[in-house]
Amino acid sequence: MTVTVKVASILVGLVALVLLLATTIGIRSERALLVSDIERDARLVATSLAAVLPKVEGSGADAESLLGRVPRSDSLEVRWVPPSSLEATPEGSYPVLHRDRADVTAVAAVRSADGSLLGAVSVRESLEPAQAYVRRTLGSAAMAGAAIVVLASAISLILGRALVGIRIDELIGAADAVARGSLDVRLRPRGGDEVEALMTAVNRMTEQLDEARTETEEAIAATRDAEAQLRHTERLATTGRLAAGLAHELGTPLNVISGRATLIADAVPEAAANATIIQQQAERVTRLVARLLEFARRGNLARTATDMVGLCRRVCRLLGPEAEGRDVELLVRAPADWVPARVDTLQMEQVVTNLLLNALQAAPPGSAVELDVSAGRRQARLEVSDRGPGIPEALRLAVFDPFFTTKPVGEGTGLGLSIVHGIVQDHEGTVAVLPREGGGARFVVTIPVGTPA
Repeated sequence: MTVTVKVASILVGLVALVLLLATTIGIRSERALLVSDIERDARLVATSLAAVLPKVEGSGADAESLLGRVPRSDSLEVRWVPPSSLEATPEGSYPVLHRDRADVTAVAAVRSADGSLLGAVSVRESLEPAQAYVRRTLGSAAMAGAAIVVLASAISLILGRALVGIRIDELIGAADAVARGSLDVRLRPRGGDEVEALMTAVNRMTEQLDEARTETEEAIAATRDAEAQLRHTERLATTGRLAAGLAHELGTPLNVISGRATLIADAVPEAAANATIIQQQAERVTRLVARLLEFARRGNLARTATDMVGLCRRVCRLLGPEAEGRDVELLVRAPADWVPARVDTLQMEQVVTNLLLNALQAAPPGSAVELDVSAGRRQARLEVSDRGPGIPEALRLAVFDPFFTTKPVGEGTGLGLSIVHGIVQDHEGTVAVLPREGGGARFVVTIPVGTPA
């Protein structure tokens, strides 16, 4: 049973009860008034006849004959009562009134001029007309009450539906939507009553739940990113320790191999070609060991106030011949001539150099590599972009792993971007690779401006 039906039933029951009580009290009052009127009429008729009869000459038989000519009806009876039939009644108590369920009887004494009792006049009036009137009134009241109850039921249901039922259905729908996980449902509070307050509270609850869910999802995403970054950092740290040990272990034998190859080339001309090949490969491994040492020896920063625009332009001048040889233009763009940051100048030059070299190697001839330098309130921003093939989304995190490279064998060690990532992380900054509109890749580096010395 709905709230509307319950409320309507209670209201209709109260209306019916009030009508029943009002009708019962009214009918009882009407019946009492009718009976009182009948009693008064009977007493008045009996008294009036008793006053007239003594003036009639003759005996009681004449009085009885005279009363016989009084008009009668089914509800009215007038008769003469001889003295012998009268009950002992105290003097002065006439007229006497008798009433039962069916009729009312009034008896008035008739006395002669000298005061002697000649007889009495009995007037009996039936209560049936009054009772019939009461029954008709009761029937009419019952029909009117039934009509009022039906009307009250209809009005209660309509008003209950309009004022309460519709809004309750909206609340139920909203609760079902929230239970299904939809938190964007919003109600339209109206009515200016408790239901409106409830609808407003439901809207506020769904908004808070939506905000909480968004915050939770963002927190989960941030946690996952932090976990991935932590795993990546731990992997880099492990690789760094491995690289440091490997570099120290390889350094001495490589020097020996290179020196002995030089001696062989000088002492035995016939073996010069093979010795030269051995020396070149040893130098290649030596360069790899040097890169490993660069990767492993990060962490000791000598930070100074540095102009990032000047630093980037200086690196671009050093790489100018490399860009000309590849027919690629190097462009430096900055909104101001001075973008300050506290960084280790040598390590930050290495970051810019590695990013620009990768971009020059990826850029097709005739294109340009762009280096944008900007500053916000709390960080300096470097962005290196090229028009090369770009980096697939699945590889954007892996490019910072040690020894990962997309270049052909022999053209890269896979440590350049790992070194960039480590240096930027030591500066408490971030580095990310993003796609470039129209093709290519963008590497974005951010360094906090207020990094302490």
